[in-house]
Amino acid sequence: TGEGCKSGFAKALLDGNLFTFRHSRWTSDAPSFPHFVVIDLGAVNEVHRFSVAQRLTLCRTVRGIDLLMSLDGEQFELIDSYELQNIDGFQMFEFAETKTMRFLKIVVNSS
Repeated sequence: TGEGCKSGFAKALLDGNLFTFRHSRWTSDAPSFPHFVVIDLGAVNEVHRFSVAQRLTLCRTVRGIDLLMSLDGEQFELIDSYELQNIDGFQMFEFAETKTMRFLKIVVNSS
């Protein structure tokens, strides 16, 4: 990806390090929206909030996302749609009620 050995890859989404980041292919043949990633939580969990951070340089930021949940990784249910702010640091989104899921799907719709 041209970003060195730590950034660009999907694992950078979950490493807790604000200095690493995930990105899609960004060259001239970059895919159009939407982009998505599915995260397997490893077991069924009760989830009541979600946090996300923009890239620290605030370049190529994300705007609109959908969060979906699933127990089986096949059938997903929309939790909600969110607009991310163009700021450094984590943005916390509280769910209206606790959700039961094993898989979380993040769909990026706009930047």
